Amino acid sequence: MVGHTSADFVISGPCEIIFVQTNGHRYLLCSVSVLESECYKYIGLPCTDYQPPLLPMVSLFTRGSFVYFNDPQSQNAGKRTIIVKPSSKLNLPTPDPISLNPLDLIMPPLFLRFVMMYKLRHDTDAGGDPKQTFDKVVQLLISSLADALELYPPGAGRLRPINPEKGSELAIFCDGTGAEVVVHRENRPFVEAEHDLQSLSPGPLFLPLDEVAKKGSLMVKVTKFSCGTVTIVPQLHHYVADLGAYMDFVSTWAKIANGESIDMTLFPKSWAHEPMKYFSSKQIDPSLVPTSVPGIVVGPEGPPPLPFPKIRDTLRWYFSDIALEQLKVDCTSLLNLNPSNNTSSAAWISTADAFTALVWAAQTRARYAVDPNLVADETQTLGVAVDARERLKALGLPHHYFGNFNLSLAVSASRKDLLDTSLEATTRVALAIRTGLLEHLTFDAMAYRMAFLEAQALALEGQVGHRLMLEGDNRSTNWSKYDLTKMLFGPGLEPVYTNVGTKINFPAGSVVIWKAKGGVIVASPVESKEADDTLLADKLMVKYGAVVQ
Repeated sequence: MVGHTSADFVISGPCEIIFVQTNGHRYLLCSVSVLESECYKYIGLPCTDYQPPLLPMVSLFTRGSFVYFNDPQSQNAGKRTIIVKPSSKLNLPTPDPISLNPLDLIMPPLFLRFVMMYKLRHDTDAGGDPKQTFDKVVQLLISSLADALELYPPGAGRLRPINPEKGSELAIFCDGTGAEVVVHRENRPFVEAEHDLQSLSPGPLFLPLDEVAKKGSLMVKVTKFSCGTVTIVPQLHHYVADLGAYMDFVSTWAKIANGESIDMTLFPKSWAHEPMKYFSSKQIDPSLVPTSVPGIVVGPEGPPPLPFPKIRDTLRWYFSDIALEQLKVDCTSLLNLNPSNNTSSAAWISTADAFTALVWAAQTRARYAVDPNLVADETQTLGVAVDARERLKALGLPHHYFGNFNLSLAVSASRKDLLDTSLEATTRVALAIRTGLLEHLTFDAMAYRMAFLEAQALALEGQVGHRLMLEGDNRSTNWSKYDLTKMLFGPGLEPVYTNVGTKINFPAGSVVIWKAKGGVIVASPVESKEADDTLLADKLMVKYGAVVQ
């Protein structure tokens, strides 16, 4: 066992919640299926700095071996692993070790990952031979990845403690460890089996931190099926980067594979994880640093709070761009006509505000129908992922940053409005979302949020990842910004779609959105089939969206 742990059980397959006895305390392990989204932290599971007593929370070790949940039966035939080192074409300087900061450590200690799906194109140079065509694709993927890793030293590095003997804070060592790439040839068509994200991934969602230190922070799996379908799953540790930085890296890798030029001015001037430097022009009196901010709470010492939300597969809905625009028009007309909203004729909400309000409210109604205690508070909160880079860019300020720069906000709305099935109530929720975002996204508000996090880093030294937690009765993500179907990796692959065709479990109350052709797909996880049935009958969900079979 890793660290000072003691477990009296063996995990032999999928599981949900397990207690572990460690140093006199009881901790909880969740199955990997719990954590297939960025909504993980809000459910109350603590993250951890490199503290041996807490390693059972993230190690998923049982009697000395990994636990791979939902892993298909072993099929090692046709599988090989390649370590891809960064190239040295540009002779770039090696960054100093990059210490993690609170924005990194409040993230769950898991791997960001998604599926990109392609079909092999006919290659006359390869004589139409799928094997030779795939070999050429793999060669291009590996050579372009090596070049991308040179441009992103943290991606080729390792997460490990600065002083392992003392179990000190983690840092990213840009030592050129490289990325582990698994190439797998499946002797069956893609449609012959149900695929979940884990079965297509290069490794588990969680790895013990000492294993991450050995393997590196980035892993990739490329799978070719006998029908010509090819899947690519890159996974990067969340302590190294957030979704925005992760997608910057993958986009650059794709551009290199396509022979496109890379604009070096878009890279950060420093790889250091020092977000407060972007707000250094704001002088903050230490006595005015807030003791709390919406979206982030300081948790108690000891085990995480109970209860946990139900984790399960979920309904998926398709909303066309036309329907989303109509939703915005309908809400805006009500907003400006209703004097009770206390707004002028210039009141404005975005399409995203209206859409988020619709899904959040529908989920709240479905959960309430099953168990009113699930939404007991008169004021409900929604955790919102907001990229600080976008806000800084909009203000004309430096914004290039590779790391975690998610502001992790929270907005509030009345339970009464969320439970109301009228479009007028949904409009009020949308306005509450917009008002909350505007309040928290000024330069000063962001600067004070950063100051709060820096103060907590000092107050909670060695416990930041364990004690700082994301807040929200529901939680939304920002995956929908990225059209993953446009990730092209050379002429040998034709994009099909991404992620939507793979099974993923989510915590109830999360709102997970992907961009899709002509619209978006949203996952709407709730606690039970009865709650699903309530969602299926929700008049606003049915009016603007359609269930994806």
